[in-house]
Amino acid sequence: MQFIDLHTHSQASDGTDSPGQLVRNAQIQGLAAVAVTDHDTVSGLDEAEAAARDLGLEFVRGCELSTSTELGEMHVLGLWLPRDLAPLQDRLQYLRRKRSERNVRIVEKLQGLGVEIELDEVLHEARGESVGRPHIAAVLV
Repeated sequence: MQFIDLHTHSQASDGTDSPGQLVRNAQIQGLAAVAVTDHDTVSGLDEAEAAARDLGLEFVRGCELSTSTELGEMHVLGLWLPRDLAPLQDRLQYLRRKRSERNVRIVEKLQGLGVEIELDEVLHEARGESVGRPHIAAVLV
């Protein structure tokens, strides 16, 4: 039986590995296919796709989009994205900007509670384009 993983995150959002290393790890684990679906960014897709091509691993271009509903936050997984992402890029930039504004509010709230944390620490922790709550949590730890 062959296995695939269609929901992974690289350092471009809240994962721990570079896009290329993520794909290499998928191959080491014996996966037949892998998708990179970083939060609100597609910046790691080209690197991941090149690594998959070099390894002969089937690759799926993806992205996880954040959105809000009347019931709360929801994430939508988009798979088999085309190469021309111009229509999507504006929305992704908007989502990252909203995420950045939220990060500032969270850090300010923590500072107001006496927690010694700086936004620069969070940005350094993230190393990627899409910075979020997991990066703030990592700095707190």
